[in-house]
Amino acid sequence: ALGDSFTEGMGAPITRTLPRTLERLLGRNFLVVNAGICGDDPFYAFVLLRDRLAALSPDLVILAQNATDVTDAVRRGGLERFAPDGTVVYPHAGLGRRMVFSSAWACFLAEAVLDYHWMYLPRETFWADMVRFTSSRAPDLVERFRALGRERGFSFAVIYHPMHFEVISGRYCQDSVLYLSALKRTGAPVLDLMPFFLKNGAQKDLDRWFWPKDGHLKPWGYEVMAGEIRRELAARGLLGPES
Repeated sequence: ALGDSFTEGMGAPITRTLPRTLERLLGRNFLVVNAGICGDDPFYAFVLLRDRLAALSPDLVILAQNATDVTDAVRRGGLERFAPDGTVVYPHAGLGRRMVFSSAWACFLAEAVLDYHWMYLPRETFWADMVRFTSSRAPDLVERFRALGRERGFSFAVIYHPMHFEVISGRYCQDSVLYLSALKRTGAPVLDLMPFFLKNGAQKDLDRWFWPKDGHLKPWGYEVMAGEIRRELAARGLLGPES
């Protein structure tokens, strides 16, 4: 299970994270590896899988995504940031990083005066990179996951889940809409969990699902989400006959 802090399980004890709960629901014939990393993005997840985790010979790889993956990928760049010598170069790291770590006033001026996006890139630069990400980079990355799966013998699926602010509004933000549409166009299995969240009362009972400060899921939220993922994976034939 690849993904960011939601996959890693921020906001829950290790026994009640999404991967651990999914493993428990699947039964003793399944082992779910928690490969979630706080701050992860889809390009980093691919490199981690290609260079390290594929050696574990998984049968199924799931990539959990949300709106933060969009902005992280746009700000950090794609696979070109991973140099052959193991170093990483972020194309937009300089000014944004300096502003974030300088002062709140610098951030305010960047947005109010310079018309910077909240990710501290010029707004035009951000949206140009967003279009490039959703129109070409994201589909290409999904194909790389699937090609690696064909080579190494595993199936691949994407889990897209809403953030707490999207549940409040009852719809995905623009970043999510663009990214989710791009993912679905690839033909890869994409499990969109927004309808499940809304149908099961997350919007009306937000405090039961999410922590109010940082917006991560509470243990109960991870557990019911894991149950829906298990049902969807089984319905799509991705868990094999033992499911």
